[in-house]
Amino acid sequence: MLRRFSPTLVSFSGSLLKSESVFVLERPDRSLLLVDAGLDPSATHLFHGFAALGDEALTRLSLIVFTHRHPDHIGGLPALLSALGGRSIPLVAHEHTAEHFSEFLPEPSRNTIHITRTVKHDEYVDATLKLRAIHTPGHTFGHLCLLLEEERILLAGDLFMRLFGLLHPVFKKYHDDFSLWRQTLSTVLDYDWDYAIPTHRKPVRLPRKRVERFIQRMTRHK
Repeated sequence: MLRRFSPTLVSFSGSLLKSESVFVLERPDRSLLLVDAGLDPSATHLFHGFAALGDEALTRLSLIVFTHRHPDHIGGLPALLSALGGRSIPLVAHEHTAEHFSEFLPEPSRNTIHITRTVKHDEYVDATLKLRAIHTPGHTFGHLCLLLEEERILLAGDLFMRLFGLLHPVFKKYHDDFSLWRQTLSTVLDYDWDYAIPTHRKPVRLPRKRVERFIQRMTRHK
């Protein structure tokens, strides 16, 4: 399912379990930037999403950035790259994600695909779109949130999830360091944004005040 959040930003709903989304951003020159690649190793939802965008959207894909290295965010990458017919595009992530990225890819692509560019905290992933990386380690040590500054939208990755209408941490067993997650959670409040969109469950815009209340609750007792 394709959902448009702004003239620049759309989401494709998830994979085999339909529990995660990927996001596509369009630059003024109509080239496209993809955030994450979902779980499905066939990348079916990605191909359907690009087809729904029309105008040979897949041929306009020019960069992929990853919030982190978990399989439900990178599993569709090998099939997607194969569909590009050998066309090389930058693969971007935090340096901690880059270190172990290929180990989490599905077979037989494991250890054959690597991050080609790393970004640090507070750097632009894409200066044209003013898409800024915010390093929020804990869920994984390289986890990034992505701030679309001009549209004041935070792509929250797995910083939190919405479940049965309430905000929760992603299940604790999937964190690299849950204590570190709690310590760095409030980093996103240092930036200006009006809405946050997490990866998991149905993609919805969450007002900043609601996210602030969740963060205050989570960080009250570190």
